[in-house]
Amino acid sequence: MSTIQLKLKEPPKRVRPRRRWPLVLFILLVPVIIYLSLTLYVTFRYTTSYNRSLDTRTPATYGIPYYENISFASAASDDLTLRGWWIPNPKGHRALIFVHGQNQNRTELLEIAKPLWDQGYSLLMFDLRGHGLSDGDHHTLGLKEQFDIIGAAHFVENKDFQPGQIGLIGWSMGAGTGVMALSQTTDIKAGVIDSGYATERPFHHFEIVYPAAVLACKILRGFDPEQIQPGEAAKHLGNRHIFIIHGQQDHTIPLSEALLLREAAGANATDFWSVPGADHTGNFAAQPEEYIRRVTAFFNSELN
Repeated sequence: MSTIQLKLKEPPKRVRPRRRWPLVLFILLVPVIIYLSLTLYVTFRYTTSYNRSLDTRTPATYGIPYYENISFASAASDDLTLRGWWIPNPKGHRALIFVHGQNQNRTELLEIAKPLWDQGYSLLMFDLRGHGLSDGDHHTLGLKEQFDIIGAAHFVENKDFQPGQIGLIGWSMGAGTGVMALSQTTDIKAGVIDSGYATERPFHHFEIVYPAAVLACKILRGFDPEQIQPGEAAKHLGNRHIFIIHGQQDHTIPLSEALLLREAAGANATDFWSVPGADHTGNFAAQPEEYIRRVTAFFNSELN
C-alpha cells in the first residue's frame, strides 16, 4: 500500500524592515564630533606651549659679562615658580622687566638685551608660566600672566630697586599682559608696549568655535578668556605712562589694535611709533638703532 506524502507549503519569510536609526544617528553625530574636536584642539593649541626647551644662547653669548640664574614666585594665587635671568648693571640703578610673547621664552629677547644693558639698565628676563623652564603645563593668554609680571616686579624690588626705578617692555602677548599688569600694581612705573593689542580676541581665527572654546577654557583651564582686556586695563594706569610701538605691516595683530589701545590709554600713552615695513614683533629688527634710541629716551624720562 503506497502512502501519499503531502508537501506542506512553507509560509513566506517575514522581511524585517531595515533599521536606519544607527545611520541617521551617525550622520547627526558627525558634525557634533567634528565641532567638539575642533573646540578641544583650539583650546589646547592656544593655551599650550609645546616647545619648552631653551636654546644654547645666554646673555654671555651677546657679551654681557655676568648674569644669574634665578627663580621667584608668581604673585598669582597659585604661587607658581618662574625661572629666568637677572642681569645686574653697575652703571645705573634702573631696571627693566622683559616679557616675551606666546609660545616664546626669554632667549627670544637676547638680541635687544645687550644694547639696553649697555645703556645702563639692569634686566630681568624670565619665562612666563607654561613657557620655557618655568612651572605650569599651560598658560592663560595673559590673564594669570599679569601676576607673573607682578611677581617679577617684587623680585626686582628685593634687589633694592624702588617702584619708580622699574619699567617693563613686552612683546605681543607679553605687551597685552604688560598693560594689564600695570593696571594691577604700582610697583612698575612705565611700560613699552610692542606689537600689543586692545581688543584682539583669542581664537579669532576660529570664530565658529569661539563660544565653545571660551567654555572649554573655563572648565578645562580654569580661566575666562573674555576677561583679557588690555584696552580696558589701559584706562586704569593712574598717572603712569606707556610707549606704544607697532609695525605698519603687522599681519598678526593689525595696526588698528595699537590705535585702539592708544585711544583707550588717552593721556597715559605719551609716545606712539608705527614702524614702516615692520611685521609682528619685528620693530627692533627693522630699525635697531632708532628703536634703542626711542626706548631709552622714554625710560630715561619716566624712571627715577
